[in-house]
Amino acid sequence: RVLFNKNAGTMPLPVMKNKGTVDPRDKSSTEVLQLETAMGAAIQCFQGSIAIVAPRSRFAPVKTTGDLLAFRSDAYVLTDDHRIVLHESRKGVAPNVKLDSMYKFADAMEGLIPKGAPSLKECKALTITGKLSFCRGVTIKGEVTIQNLSDERRLIPPGCYENMVLDLTVVQTKAATSDSFWSTHQTKMEQAACSAAAISSFKRSFAILVSGSDTCVPEPTLEVVGPLQRYESLEIQPKVALLAKTVILKLNGGLGTSMSLGKAKSMLRVTNDYSFLDLVAMQVESLNEDFSSDVRFMVMN
Repeated sequence: RVLFNKNAGTMPLPVMKNKGTVDPRDKSSTEVLQLETAMGAAIQCFQGSIAIVAPRSRFAPVKTTGDLLAFRSDAYVLTDDHRIVLHESRKGVAPNVKLDSMYKFADAMEGLIPKGAPSLKECKALTITGKLSFCRGVTIKGEVTIQNLSDERRLIPPGCYENMVLDLTVVQTKAATSDSFWSTHQTKMEQAACSAAAISSFKRSFAILVSGSDTCVPEPTLEVVGPLQRYESLEIQPKVALLAKTVILKLNGGLGTSMSLGKAKSMLRVTNDYSFLDLVAMQVESLNEDFSSDVRFMVMN
């Protein structure tokens, strides 16, 4: 709390900068620098915190549209307590889905699977190149590459494709440095109804940027992480009484700028028409029902 109060309700985390354009789809649009902070670094702010190695059943990141497509497929299942986990037949190994850069953005990926994702339950790797759309009823097994080098969109017809390269190119089967400069940014953020904490946090990041400070972490300053305890090895005895003192705090997801989203990734539809945020809320409800508790749930932007 002392740290939060000292920094206007924010944590003074390391700042990173990423180069991009105002419109990620248009490389000729105005160049910008995206200033970010690494949420994982927040562990340093909490005394007594530790790190553990979590299995895929507990943590499955969605960093690309390829990851999202896999989540939409039958390689993952929705449990009764509203968690998305890999199908048991996959033995903890997710399919490796690599999509052409034209599907980098979420809406473009939707055009790839207008009838739903193909079956990937038995897929080891799937590579997609060119303008393609899956028909309903496609099953991928093993390692499969599907490509279309023409300028016309091709349909991937229903069927089972196993350990092969499918080339649809020819044959188409039917189917600032001063306070005055900062004030401009502050005014813009205030007009957009940004919170005081958000403005304060960005001002700090902006000041670091214009100061010329190195935003890279020098390798010699990094310490080797010692052996980490694995989640599966933890001996946990539930203490229901602790739930009365528990708050579940979830990061509301990144802004998904790499997928050209105008909202947090937690709002993406992932399965059964539920978003990630829907599933998290239902997980908390399920927890409270199972233990007759009233665990508080907070979302952090």
